[in-house]
Amino acid sequence: MYIDVRELPCMFARIENDELVTHPKEPTVRYGGSPDAWDFFTKPIRDTFGGDWVYLIPPAPILYGPLITLWQRVAQICEERLSPLEEWNVWDGGKYPLEILPAEQGTFIYVFLVPLNDYFRRDRLTELRLNAISSRAADSPSKGAQPSRFAAEQKRRPLAIGRPKNSSFYPIPISLLYPPFARFKKDLTSGPIEPDISPLAYKWCRELSDFFPKERYREAVFHSLLSELLGHRISKKHFSGYTTDGGIDLEFIELFGIPLLAEIKAETTCGSSDAYFEAALYHLEAIRTILLDSSLAGAWRKSRMPSILIIHNGPNIQVLGAVCLAEPYIEVLSPSLPLYFNEYDAQAMENLIRFMGGLRRLFRSILTVYEKKSTVEPVQASQVKFPCPSSYQPINSDTESSFETSTAADVEISAQANTQSMIGPSTGFSDGSVVSLGASLDSITDAVANFSIDTGSSQSNHNLSSQSSTESRTAIPFTYVDRIDSVRLVFGARTATAERIIVKFGYGHYGVDAHRAAVKAGLAPALLAFSELEGGWWMVVMEYLDSGFQSCAKFGVLEKACRTIIVESMAKFTALGYVHGDLRASNVLVRKLEGQWECRFIDFDWAGRENQVTYPLGVYCTSGLYRPLTHMDGLPITAEHDRQTIFTMLAERTG
Repeated sequence: MYIDVRELPCMFARIENDELVTHPKEPTVRYGGSPDAWDFFTKPIRDTFGGDWVYLIPPAPILYGPLITLWQRVAQICEERLSPLEEWNVWDGGKYPLEILPAEQGTFIYVFLVPLNDYFRRDRLTELRLNAISSRAADSPSKGAQPSRFAAEQKRRPLAIGRPKNSSFYPIPISLLYPPFARFKKDLTSGPIEPDISPLAYKWCRELSDFFPKERYREAVFHSLLSELLGHRISKKHFSGYTTDGGIDLEFIELFGIPLLAEIKAETTCGSSDAYFEAALYHLEAIRTILLDSSLAGAWRKSRMPSILIIHNGPNIQVLGAVCLAEPYIEVLSPSLPLYFNEYDAQAMENLIRFMGGLRRLFRSILTVYEKKSTVEPVQASQVKFPCPSSYQPINSDTESSFETSTAADVEISAQANTQSMIGPSTGFSDGSVVSLGASLDSITDAVANFSIDTGSSQSNHNLSSQSSTESRTAIPFTYVDRIDSVRLVFGARTATAERIIVKFGYGHYGVDAHRAAVKAGLAPALLAFSELEGGWWMVVMEYLDSGFQSCAKFGVLEKACRTIIVESMAKFTALGYVHGDLRASNVLVRKLEGQWECRFIDFDWAGRENQVTYPLGVYCTSGLYRPLTHMDGLPITAEHDRQTIFTMLAERTG
């Protein structure tokens, strides 16, 4: 509802100990201009008070009276909504994002104005990092990188380097934490061939394939060659009693092993320490050193502090990516490339040239984070561990809630009618209901022949993404709340208007058309946005399904009526001409509302038109996970596969 407001209520405040408190000189309500635009609202404030202010928006408008309890209520709102002050949105342009309440409901505070210095003096992110890093005692990297010693320490206080693997938790890929890393990985296989790199690539092969009597001789040659590629001098770095094998010399700041650190071995098997472990420990100690030094200031402190670790292990080269979340996280970006390949191996030379070009572009991107006039957007302490994207573009009007679209009740399909129309061997559930397992899907499709949904012409993910970016829509910011699944990249989030949403990430294909068709049929959560990200990644934003929906994986037994609605829902989806590919129990959600069962499908990562989409890598049958075939990598996804998966899941949940 639009309410004509010409003066928006606001209050001045101060920040003390990361809490919002009353401003001693301006303790009562004030009025800015119109909320229709930031410039309109701020003009009377700028004209009257001057100064530099940050305009903070609370999670919801806060009732002004009684004034005596106002600041207590401000604190309570933060606590109840799990929204610390740093998660409050800053209004710095455009229309006021929250709903304006009718005046008869009372006077509400919509904006808190805090001094600019108060806002930027806080540095909870550095405090968070130092607390995390201090739990691991400083150790000499050269000694701590001895394999047995490093492995023992990993059991006590692990560094996030990808070893050892944890089957119950997959870390967020570094490509989603700093997008240029994703671009680099893509460049390794499909990046441009830059002609100016070719002579240097041959030089790398010739000079670095040589034998060196001592490590320092290889270091000197590699420093020179890497400097020639990156355009900056490389030298050994000395800090806190440590000496690295190489770092970048910058005119504007010295951060030791940041944003580049090289670990060099004369030969692959030289020395008692592992090059990867040693690089990780030097990086940790460099982070510890620079965070403790308050004189080292810059926008980079409130970034994820991206960095490159280069392993030059004998005549081989490898690149690792590093970021600092609450603590450092390191991930392999490239394989270890041998530089001593045959002179006629054109493919190996092409790979090396792409590698070098990608490395140079990555370095230039990272360097912008640490420059004096860096415009890197600060990351909040509570958000640093989540993926980088923090807003989405609504795709179009097809994103209506699945609760407002067709439901299974729109199509009169009963389990009995399905059973009677199916021909073929059947199986009996223990409660007496019967579902055919051997019938053709044609009979199911016929049962919903009169059910028609106009899904429009098929369009690619790229076109959909392009459409959303060209339409004049305002990006909707959101804040991550939690990670919903420890293996899949699925997150709970809230928009500035406190709307709960689901944000999911993946790589490669996403069945946008199938998802949208399912939404129209009342079979899936509303698709709010689809975005293509760097390096082949994508982001999907969906409505948050609450009100009792649970995955079938949480049910030991599903009652007959519930199984019936699941079969009907699958039939409706199949009739649309799409296949899902992953209709296991965790991707089928059900709830009972007012005595009626409802069903929603999620995870349309593999979905699409039958015979046009295939299974990705790593799809196979195990003792704990049913698949229609033992090994399915690269096979076409069929409706029969969906059918077998659904009916197997139902058979397992029949009492």
